[in-house]
Amino acid sequence: MSPDSPSPAASASTPGESAPPLSRRETRERERAAALAAEVAAEGVTATAGELREAERRIAASRTTPPAPVAAPRVATLRPVRGGRRLGGLVAVSFAAAIIAATSVPATSLLTAEDVQAQGLASVASAQERGSQSFVTGEVSAETVARDGFGVQEKKTQTDITAIGRTSDAGFTNDPNASVQWPFAVGVPVGDRFGYRNCAGCSVNHGGTDFNPGDGSPIQSIADGVVRTVIDGEGSLGVHVIVDHEIDGELVSSVYAHMQHGSAAVSEGDPVKVGQLLGLVGTTGMSTGPHLHFEIRLDGTTKVDSYLWLKANANR
Repeated sequence: MSPDSPSPAASASTPGESAPPLSRRETRERERAAALAAEVAAEGVTATAGELREAERRIAASRTTPPAPVAAPRVATLRPVRGGRRLGGLVAVSFAAAIIAATSVPATSLLTAEDVQAQGLASVASAQERGSQSFVTGEVSAETVARDGFGVQEKKTQTDITAIGRTSDAGFTNDPNASVQWPFAVGVPVGDRFGYRNCAGCSVNHGGTDFNPGDGSPIQSIADGVVRTVIDGEGSLGVHVIVDHEIDGELVSSVYAHMQHGSAAVSEGDPVKVGQLLGLVGTTGMSTGPHLHFEIRLDGTTKVDSYLWLKANANR
């Protein structure tokens, strides 16, 4: 043995050295053993050698068993996010969906029935305060609007508006103050005349004059008289009105045919004045398009050339 080597006696702990401090577990085991011994002593029972050795073993085991390792907390590793554009797109789509859902919900869905009724009453009251609107078919009034030298004149009649752009090729001129007038307040184009015509699907022996002012144009009585016939049907003349007049002491009947269904403004037996509305231009009956088929019947029955008759008698 080398003189420098420590002796076995020097390596061992000497009995006089102080023992290391007890851990909490050791302290609890010793306290249990002491409590057990006290309990046994109190009951007058002597503990067996095996019980004492078991208590000592548990104390020794508690001193030599290392504490259970504590698992270190796991740290999640953040990886760089790929597809940032995809994430941004999803966010944008989600935001758009939220906006659509918010704007598609009606405002009244969050209101009670009483709230909705109150709003309706308030709207009616507001409309009554503003006054109702009305549409007048007889005349159209408009303030003059000037722009770049152009203007709109006031108070155009409906017949004037209907005939805009047609007076240049009109077959007549009407005098609105005459006792006998044309069936339209302003001049309109004239179509087929009285007599024979080559027509497919219509009468070749035409008994009147066709006027073409356009569908829905107002038709007026040519003179004072009494309504004899009003028929709303689909015969050869379609919807038509017949008015009897006394002109120069003679019975003259005027016929207005192919009018629109439901447009007749008079009834049988009604007295009418010159220029009074009778109905609207249509295409009922044996008609190839919207127009007025107009007839003049002397003595109420004999058909004559209505265009020539008007040329001779109207505007006087």
